[in-house]
Amino acid sequence: MLYYFLHSMLFVFWAFWFQPGGIDLGLGFAVMVIVPLTVNLLIKTNEQTPYILLLERFKPWLVLFSLAGLLSLSLENPIGATVFSVIWLIATIIVASFGFFRLSLQGFRDAEEVLLFVGCLYLAIGGGWFVLSALDAGRFLSYSQTIIDLTAIHFHYSAFVLPIMAGMFGRWLKQINVNMAGFSTMAAGLLAGPFLVAIGIEVGPPLEPVLVLIYIWFVIWFALAAIRYSLLLKGLIKFGLFVAMAILIATMVLSYLYSAGLAWAPQRLSIPDMVRYHGMANAFGFALLSIIVWLSVKPEQEVAEHKFPNHSIRGRAFIQDRLFTHLPLIPKNELIEDWGAYRHEQFNPTLVKPSIRSFHEKTSHYHLSANISWHRPFTFVLPLIIRVTKNMKQLYLPPGLVAMKGDTYKFSDEQTSVWVRKHADTHEPILTAYYSSWLAEKRYNFIQLPLPIGVMSAVLLPLNDEKDGLYLVGNNYDRFTGVYVSLWKWTWKTPLREVFHLIEDESGLKAVHTIYVFRKKMLTIHYQIHEANEHDYVR
Repeated sequence: MLYYFLHSMLFVFWAFWFQPGGIDLGLGFAVMVIVPLTVNLLIKTNEQTPYILLLERFKPWLVLFSLAGLLSLSLENPIGATVFSVIWLIATIIVASFGFFRLSLQGFRDAEEVLLFVGCLYLAIGGGWFVLSALDAGRFLSYSQTIIDLTAIHFHYSAFVLPIMAGMFGRWLKQINVNMAGFSTMAAGLLAGPFLVAIGIEVGPPLEPVLVLIYIWFVIWFALAAIRYSLLLKGLIKFGLFVAMAILIATMVLSYLYSAGLAWAPQRLSIPDMVRYHGMANAFGFALLSIIVWLSVKPEQEVAEHKFPNHSIRGRAFIQDRLFTHLPLIPKNELIEDWGAYRHEQFNPTLVKPSIRSFHEKTSHYHLSANISWHRPFTFVLPLIIRVTKNMKQLYLPPGLVAMKGDTYKFSDEQTSVWVRKHADTHEPILTAYYSSWLAEKRYNFIQLPLPIGVMSAVLLPLNDEKDGLYLVGNNYDRFTGVYVSLWKWTWKTPLREVFHLIEDESGLKAVHTIYVFRKKMLTIHYQIHEANEHDYVR
């Protein structure tokens, strides 16, 4: 409470002392009250999650950055105002960094989380326009100073606060087990809205009111949904959410009347009118009330976060053929010792054919013949991919038929297996993969492929197929499966997806390994798997 009181009193003192105009008043309220409150909301609802320490350590210093923002709005000297505005820009970049790191780790699977973290990213854009406003950039840009000021406000409220409030609403719906139809579509519209409005301002009427109307439609959709489900809340919280959404709808109607007036009808609302009614109602009504509501509800993620494994298997020293010079590698047969540890509701290892399970349990006893196919449009950059991967001796997958020979080892001090694959004829390095498991909600197959300056990791979930085969899925099956890249302490969930399907038919063991970029197929590998001769077991 002392935190809220300090920021509020500083804002009240500043407003009475300097008596700013409507636009500066709205920006000052965002800088000193709304952004700090929202940061506190993010901390309260993301405890024990990755990267939250960034905001927790920043919070005690935020008041100084907010004061710099107020000083920027108060100084008439453009140089001094710009210096302090840059300090506020740094604060917005720190908040945006939290959003970037969380979004890069989590990906775009859960719409409510995407709303939260993209909203944080948008704040940095608002910080950039805040600096342009302090610079009086209307002197050298093609926009008027008023448009620059309003854009700064726009990205502190509708592009920052609104997505985060919608994200909190989505989290709360999951918390109470309500599945709202179309939530992902609504989220996409809310996130696209700030840019629709920006395009509308750039091109002007008659397209501007059309784009504004599209955005308003998504905002009103959100507001009406929140009003509908607010009935499930109790007491003042229910009333507060209802009033906040009613204000939001009213301000959106004003926004469209203004935009339509520019294009088709007599203009009845001026920019000062919009600042006075639309802007102040959104700032002191919708934004403030919504934050108070969600601070009271504190909707946390549906599933608790699990710390992503951050092993030290990274860099050239762990790639063929350097790893043999410094690692305590011990020959072994298997990549996976016990499939029973991976049992979950969608996977019963006893339903998988024993010969299929044997491939991972006696990997060194098998050789692979691979038919590698790259798909368009990735074939256009294939020569570069092949050159880079061949040079780093990792993920070298040239198109065509490739006979592979693999050896498996383990660390003496870790429960990790190493699978070293080479070309059977030329002995060129193809792949060095480190296999282990990761226990989160289920036990996952955790595969690490060291890169020269980091590591690529695949989190794969075993599943039964329709018969007696085995799937290893690294797509968006759940919130953890996927392909990640780690550089230092930053981990990014890439748009790469993979599915490995292992079966046995009359001709023996077969596997199909398909890799996608988003939903576009990039690479398909058809494997014929056969037992090696006995003399091949000896390394």
